[in-house]
Amino acid sequence: MLAKRRGRPPAGPKGQTRITMRQISARIPDDTYAQLKALTVVLQISQADVIARAVVSLEQSLGDAELRLIRLLRKREGP
Repeated sequence: MLAKRRGRPPAGPKGQTRITMRQISARIPDDTYAQLKALTVVLQISQADVIARAVVSLEQSLGDAELRLIRLLRKREGP
């Protein structure tokens, strides 16, 4: 007989557990929130995964100058 697992299943990008992810708080317009919720239902992924994909997509749309600056700033921040 299998033991029941306790707690939430991993819900972050690439199966990352919630406890290891940074927490943010953001105020967004009602329409954007409704869109976020709809994306989570349609794609069957967590809100964290939707946001992570959106950030990656935005970064991919930037030019070389912005990408260089982002890499520099990420090195300063660390992991």
